[in-house]
Amino acid sequence: MLAIYFLAFLHVTIENETFHNIVWPLITIGSFAVFFLDMYILPLAYQTINALMTPVEATPPLITILLTSAVAITMVRYLQTRPAQPEDAPVFEQIHDQKRRAAQFPPPFPNGWYKLARSGDVKPGQVISVNGLGRAFAVFRGQVDEEVHVLDALCPHLGANIAIGGVVEGDAVKCPFHGWKFDGKSGQCIDIPYAKSVPNLARTKRWTHREFAGVIAVWYDAEEREPMYEPVPFPLKEGTFRRVGYRRGTLPMHIQDFAENASDWMHFSLLHDRLSIPILDRFFYIKHRTECNYNPETNPYNFVFNDYPTIHSIFSDAPIQAAEAQAQVEFTGPGGLVYFRFFTPRGEVAVVKSFLPVGEKGLQLTMEDEAYAEKTVPWFVAKHVVREANKAFDDDIFVWRHKTYMHKPLFVKEDTSMKQFRDYYKKFYSPNSRTYAHDRLDW
Repeated sequence: MLAIYFLAFLHVTIENETFHNIVWPLITIGSFAVFFLDMYILPLAYQTINALMTPVEATPPLITILLTSAVAITMVRYLQTRPAQPEDAPVFEQIHDQKRRAAQFPPPFPNGWYKLARSGDVKPGQVISVNGLGRAFAVFRGQVDEEVHVLDALCPHLGANIAIGGVVEGDAVKCPFHGWKFDGKSGQCIDIPYAKSVPNLARTKRWTHREFAGVIAVWYDAEEREPMYEPVPFPLKEGTFRRVGYRRGTLPMHIQDFAENASDWMHFSLLHDRLSIPILDRFFYIKHRTECNYNPETNPYNFVFNDYPTIHSIFSDAPIQAAEAQAQVEFTGPGGLVYFRFFTPRGEVAVVKSFLPVGEKGLQLTMEDEAYAEKTVPWFVAKHVVREANKAFDDDIFVWRHKTYMHKPLFVKEDTSMKQFRDYYKKFYSPNSRTYAHDRLDW
């Protein structure tokens, strides 16, 4: 039993694909093989070997090792049912494919709120450079007011990045190239060391932003309008949640693909019907019951999806009551900030997921996940919930990176939620939304 508990501990604490797909099944199968060998097979084997090969005392351990290895290797090969993924195409084919795919997608930067950084990433007197939305942002925290300021990072003088090598002085940031100093509250240049006066045109764009719940978010709008809605702070009760996970990565996809995926319930039963735990996924499967909440009259910028997954065994279609849970995905805007909530019998596990479009063609996103759990949720349960969510997301990525965008998809009656979500998403594009046509020039 101690060995089983130890294996369970390893499974939920080590976040490594090689470990979970190869090492963990090998250790697990080997452990059970040794157990059965020791309890049932070895006594008989010892009797047989002693009768036939009494002088050779070293033989039984060797045979045990060989048998265990053979069984483990055979079982691991059997468990690897997913077909091998095709190797990536040559670089020139990837570039050609990206251009062709990008031409089919909507504008790459929908209007909305996007996370630029975590509050803890920007200390008083510190400036960082963030690339996204076709821009370079200078994000800094003043030394006097200790508030966050967001400016265009490219100096209007000769184009140097004021966030790379720049220095925060008071509540302004100074360009490292010629020392031009820009006020964080207005973007106006307030000092040029070698000039007698500062031209009124010497200014850089100041971006509307918010700092809340440990997040620094910027408002992007192609028409340069004021925010159409406010970001919704994630309802984490202070003192009742603890952090249980974090991951960051770059994805080759359009942000609408991710957002739209939540409304595509029909793929859940095909792509997300398996547990992430090897061996157990042979005997248990998941069923999904879904619904959406959207009212364009009262809350046009909010869309909520609910999923009620149940776990079943291959021996009975009845759901396992102890494993009942609820998953909720809340969009406020186009998907720059999305809240995933998982309600278990022991409490809530939450993932704050953010996406920032960074590719010029709109097919590259910076993704960042921060996972939290109520203190009433056992640590290993929280880790398992996060791992299941990550597995489902990773399964989707494989499809996203090889698909294109259909402007007029062939919907059937059961695709109502997807059609409804597309209607919701249209409002985040406007006449001046940047399109692929802006990026036709190749050098």
